[in-house]
Amino acid sequence: MSDTIATPAVPPAAPSAPAAVPPAPAAAIPNAATPTPPAAVTPPATPPAAAPPAPPAVPEPVVYDLKLPADAVLSKEQLPGLVDLAKKLEMTPKQAQAFVEHQNALLATATKAEADALAKQTAEWNTAIQADPEIGGQNHDAAKANFDRFLTKASPKFVELLKSTGFDGHPEVLRELSRLGKLMGEHGFVKGGNSGGKPSDEEALRQTYPGMFAAAS
Repeated sequence: MSDTIATPAVPPAAPSAPAAVPPAPAAAIPNAATPTPPAAVTPPATPPAAAPPAPPAVPEPVVYDLKLPADAVLSKEQLPGLVDLAKKLEMTPKQAQAFVEHQNALLATATKAEADALAKQTAEWNTAIQADPEIGGQNHDAAKANFDRFLTKASPKFVELLKSTGFDGHPEVLRELSRLGKLMGEHGFVKGGNSGGKPSDEEALRQTYPGMFAAAS
């Protein structure tokens, strides 16, 4: 056996720790110390002052010089009313003149139709009168004379009413008024009552037909 003393084994040294990696430098913030000022804002341009509004135009007054046709049925007294209507409807003078002529034509047509109807009616009445034994034929002249006698004593307004309506030619009007006229011719009119206290013929007629007679003069 040898006398060699065994030397204990030395464990291997632990591996050394890897060298520490230095931290990466922080990213530099550009111009962090001196921030960029905001861009200057250009103020909007001041608009030019608006021109003052033009004063409203004053329309020229419309003049209506309306003319009536030569054979007009409308009268001059009716023109002012037609002018007022033309103004209200804002007609032009030409339109107003055409309106007047149209209205005159309508009135002329209506007037002619009325006159034609009256003429036809009068002709029919005349035929009836001539065929009537009391007021027609050989008695017509006497009946007409008595009728006219009555009208001389009647109220002017009553006479005008008869003539304006054409009823002075009506058979029944002629009959009744000719009877009254005949009574006037036969007895005359004595003013006041008679000795018997009865009213005169005139007074009796005036009491019966007060609106037909003019006031005694």
